[in-house]
Amino acid sequence: MLLLILWNSVSRSINSPLILPAPHAVFSEIVSYLASPEFYWNFLQSIHRFFISFTFSMILGCILGFFCGKSVFFNNFLRLPVTILRTTPIVAIILLLVFALKSDFVPVAVSILMTLPVVISSVSSGFVKKDDDLKLLQMAKIFNFTKKQKFLYIFLPRLMPFFKNAFISCFGMTWKVIAAGEVLCLPQKAIGSMLAKAQVHLETEKVFAITIILVFFCYCTEKICRILLFSLPSFITGKTKLPAVENFSTEDFFAEKQPEPIELKNISFSYGENQIFDRYSVSFGEGTVNAVFAPSGKGKTTLLNYIAENFSGVSYCFQEPRLIENKTCLFNVALPLFNLTGKETAFKIAGYFLKETGLYDKLNEKVQNLSGGQKQRVNLARSLAFPSQILLLDEPFSSLDEENRRRIIKFLSDFLSNGKKTVIFVTHNKKEAELLNCKSYSL
Repeated sequence: MLLLILWNSVSRSINSPLILPAPHAVFSEIVSYLASPEFYWNFLQSIHRFFISFTFSMILGCILGFFCGKSVFFNNFLRLPVTILRTTPIVAIILLLVFALKSDFVPVAVSILMTLPVVISSVSSGFVKKDDDLKLLQMAKIFNFTKKQKFLYIFLPRLMPFFKNAFISCFGMTWKVIAAGEVLCLPQKAIGSMLAKAQVHLETEKVFAITIILVFFCYCTEKICRILLFSLPSFITGKTKLPAVENFSTEDFFAEKQPEPIELKNISFSYGENQIFDRYSVSFGEGTVNAVFAPSGKGKTTLLNYIAENFSGVSYCFQEPRLIENKTCLFNVALPLFNLTGKETAFKIAGYFLKETGLYDKLNEKVQNLSGGQKQRVNLARSLAFPSQILLLDEPFSSLDEENRRRIIKFLSDFLSNGKKTVIFVTHNKKEAELLNCKSYSL
């Protein structure tokens, strides 16, 4: 309303319909166009061109973006033509193509050439691996994710923001380029040809009317596509029914294997010039709970990572949560169990351990909405729910308040008392180690 008032005031003060027509004159033309069958036929032809160019640009751009992201050679090969297309003025490309193509095809060709670099650039950026991606992949390896699970829950969520950016940028740019191409090359049936005709006859109110209709249609269709592609799938998925965890026992679902001893002999490890281990040896007895103490930077996490990579049957509570942020607490804990027990049983087991870690009321809460301490409890619940002979705990209580720390340590002490797991517990807190009856080691 403020814009309309401002528009009307400026129009009256200028008093020149050729420069800025009054709002009522423009809206009168909008009504006239919307009542005209010829307008709809022109509009449908422009939509048809838009659909062809947008679809082609997205499909080809995603394919080329994939190869650019996966291959340095391919990325370097395409860099020059992509840069040329990105920097060349639209008008120049249109005028060149007018000599080579029919007027009906020029807007489509120009649109593809102008939007393709945007899609390629956005999609290829999604394949740049970051530290968080590598940590999630390590987590997936330890918890035996399948290739399908890695794609769906690690690679796809990482790519989606870049694909979404490519989709939105391509969508808006395609409309602009199609309209510009139609204005310059004048196809027989096109909304751009109507704009050009109105401009030639100095009918500014018609130019405004057609532009407003185009902007409104583009805005509405983009919103609908966003809902269908990015919002509706997660809405349909909905919430998982809360599993019943009363009188639950993990022994009903897992036949625990015998715990394994851990023997490390003469291991050496360094980061650049920083020597972490130099011919280090240590032995952890089977079925024992062991606490490892050392100052920061002395290799506690490195030791756990080495064990995780070189021993089978390992479950790991990481120092940082390494969770799938756009999934719920229940799903994060249950996901590693899907291939072992089936979904229904996996959800029951996950619900039990989330309850014991004080998160039963957060089962259907997405991880991205949790606090740091809550994420750490999900991380701990996942490591306890996963059946293993070796359990690695990397400062699992560091983010917890005192009340939750005491309650979870009590549960963990009872859970580990049967001696069915070999546990290595990294901590700075000697009192926590005493409560878990740990055998102590120093690095």
